[in-house]
Amino acid sequence: MATNPSINSNIPTTKMEEEVRGADEKTEETYAHIISTLPKKKSWGQELQRYQGFWYYPFFLDGVISVQHNFKVRPSDVLIASSPKSGTTWLKALVFAIHNRNADDQTSKQVMQSSNPHEYILQIEVVHLYTNNSILNLDALPSPRLLATHIPYSSLPESARDDDSGCRIVYISRDIKDVFVSSWYFFNDNQHDSQEPFSLEEAFESYCDGVTLYGPIWDHQLEYWKASIERPQSVVFLRY
Repeated sequence: MATNPSINSNIPTTKMEEEVRGADEKTEETYAHIISTLPKKKSWGQELQRYQGFWYYPFFLDGVISVQHNFKVRPSDVLIASSPKSGTTWLKALVFAIHNRNADDQTSKQVMQSSNPHEYILQIEVVHLYTNNSILNLDALPSPRLLATHIPYSSLPESARDDDSGCRIVYISRDIKDVFVSSWYFFNDNQHDSQEPFSLEEAFESYCDGVTLYGPIWDHQLEYWKASIERPQSVVFLRY
């Protein structure tokens, strides 16, 4: 929440800060209330909540709802979209390299060699994961912005789905069987040593029910595929 210094200049800075903090706390309370009313289901050993037809960890929902209410795309934005474990990291590196092909080649190489693609193309709903847990103001980033998301197409902010926005969306899809296997390995590799591995059979059952992070994956892919047919000038659908 920005405050014009020429307005209310007679209010002490500390009071302004209190008002900003109060507004932020009220917003967080609103989001928390919305999240508390959502359907819940346990899957892959963790609790997921259903929001607008898709499943999320509660940890992510704050970010998803905040993006919907606050994020505005710019005409020069490029948004890389995908469901998890579909080739996102690979696509981020490719898009960054293509986007910077006319820039200082040495600088681009240094960035790609020293940083993970998730660090130089941030995921808008969980941006704090890659910024040392600090909140990064996406509006402060210079144009053109390269950004990423796992949010389903129907849940993107309205500005991203507007034909007149100018924002381009590049979506990467992957064979659903391969996504499942990759997700299962990734989940078990990141379990704590004290936790039992999650069985393939149990994971498969949840996956077929569509109760997975950002799932059902078939709805996720279908929404972006339809968008690419309806808006070919703005949405590119890739298969991996």
